[in-house]
Amino acid sequence: MRLPALRDTTFLANERGTISIMFGAAIIAVVGFVGLSIDVGRSMDAHSKAASALDAAALAATRAVFSGDKSVAEIETLAADFFESNLQSVGDIGADYSDFTADVDTDTKTVKVQTVVHVPTTFGRIFGIDKVNYTVAARATFNVQDIELSLVLDITGSMCTPCSKIGALKDAATELVDTLMPENGGGGDVKIALAPYSASVNVGAYSDAATDGLSLDHCAYERTAHAYKDTAPGPGKYFRAANPGNPSDIDAYQGNSTYSCPDSEIVPLTQDREMLETAIDNLSTGGWTAGHIGAAWGWYMISDKWAGIFTGASAPQPYGTENLIKAVVLMTDGDFNTAWANGSSASQAISICDAMKDEDVIVYAVSFQSPNHPTLQACASTDNGSGDLLYWDANNSNDLIAAFKDIAIRLTNLRLDK
Repeated sequence: MRLPALRDTTFLANERGTISIMFGAAIIAVVGFVGLSIDVGRSMDAHSKAASALDAAALAATRAVFSGDKSVAEIETLAADFFESNLQSVGDIGADYSDFTADVDTDTKTVKVQTVVHVPTTFGRIFGIDKVNYTVAARATFNVQDIELSLVLDITGSMCTPCSKIGALKDAATELVDTLMPENGGGGDVKIALAPYSASVNVGAYSDAATDGLSLDHCAYERTAHAYKDTAPGPGKYFRAANPGNPSDIDAYQGNSTYSCPDSEIVPLTQDREMLETAIDNLSTGGWTAGHIGAAWGWYMISDKWAGIFTGASAPQPYGTENLIKAVVLMTDGDFNTAWANGSSASQAISICDAMKDEDVIVYAVSFQSPNHPTLQACASTDNGSGDLLYWDANNSNDLIAAFKDIAIRLTNLRLDK
């Protein structure tokens, strides 16, 4: 009698064991590589935080070079303080930012800052990598030219829906003024004008000269003659204004719910930093959006043709003055939707911007929570050096502040070179 053959299970058992070992090794590798990707992400985040903090430190230190009241050692300490405070503001991810250094060159007006970043790994230790180390650096050069700048700022009702929007605008505009007008003086002759606008522009003490005394509320809106020129007001060239007794304005105002006169007045060119910041802080909102009127008055305040209106220290220098930049920052949070004559506000704004640019006025355009704004894009100048369109889409408060900061950097040739 033949006995049934015995099955040899040794090989099968060994085969199953081999597969288990291979599977376990594969799991370890997969976990390791996934973990490494997490460590790499943390490293990139640490690099971004270091770069942002270094930028702030370099800009602050370079501005301090122009203040003239700090020694090199004090500027180096200032840079280190800015670096540390900006690191704290962006949060802690466990990275070590050691060996911060600042190199100040007062001759070239350049500050270079750098730090060594150490990012401890969590999963990288599986492969024997305990930490990732690298150096991050930034360099800023401040070369201020003479500047005449108008800030054309949207103060319509939508800027207070929510009111954090007007708060962000105030912060952004104030930081720009601080950059261009350091507390203890800068390297150039910088003057800034303020042109807040809604459905009209409050021209304050200049209303009689602009409207031939017709304005009852100190506000003005577009004129039909010389509509797209910077011609100073005069006979046949005056601006229209709210006056029901004036037959030409009855249709524009009687029963028209879109008209309003903003409380905030224009501020002609000035070097008074405190006055500008007070005016910015006091901006109040309301009304519809006649952006073309704001753009026009921003232009007038830097046009030499208006030197007979804006006199004394507020008088604009002639076009073509050597080493002088004339510029306008045109900002809005919505469509240009209000006009009283000459066609749409958008088409008029573009015509005014084109005329400004023909006089070599640089137009910086900022759209706040109103992306891909075709009117502002058409208005914006192109940077002669980089070819960049000088237009920004700001989706939130931080973006708006960053846009105004970038404009200040471009205006002052305050360059950040990594």
